Amino acid sequence: MAPDAHDIGAAARALVAARRPGAILQVEARIASLIELRTGGLDRTDEGKLLERAWQRVISRLPDASAERRAGWNGFDAVLAGDHATLLLAARGLLASLVADPDLRRIAWQIVLVKLDDDADRALLCDWADDVGAAPPGDVIAWVEPYGGADWRHAGRMPNVTLEATLSTR
Repeated sequence: MAPDAHDIGAAARALVAARRPGAILQVEARIASLIELRTGGLDRTDEGKLLERAWQRVISRLPDASAERRAGWNGFDAVLAGDHATLLLAARGLLASLVADPDLRRIAWQIVLVKLDDDADRALLCDWADDVGAAPPGDVIAWVEPYGGADWRHAGRMPNVTLEATLSTR
């Protein structure tokens, strides 16, 4: 792991400063699927165990130097170097690993890659939630390019979100 292995902001800034392509990877269990499992009797303790198992799978597939951290109850963040094609391949591999587990496949997953370009804060503060949240039920992989204008901090500046094919089967 990197020296600041859990500092996503520092890792994103370092990647941008090094002028290397990359993205902030955000893996989340989709809320609707968690609610469905809870309605079916899954208690919070078992849900927590499932999510912890998912994060261990994700961590095991990340490069050793990746900055990573658990982000709340149902999310996990990391910073990865690579171009769009390489990062998309990594996201598909993560999703395939999650749905290969018989228990974890009960959860729908979303994997979001937020492109790091000239300003790490632009990616760190990018709000893609509405676009990804509006995606059809099931697994989602999204590529997000933060709004590119100089006025990106103003309200209403929306990112460009592309839903990618997951290529995973259940």
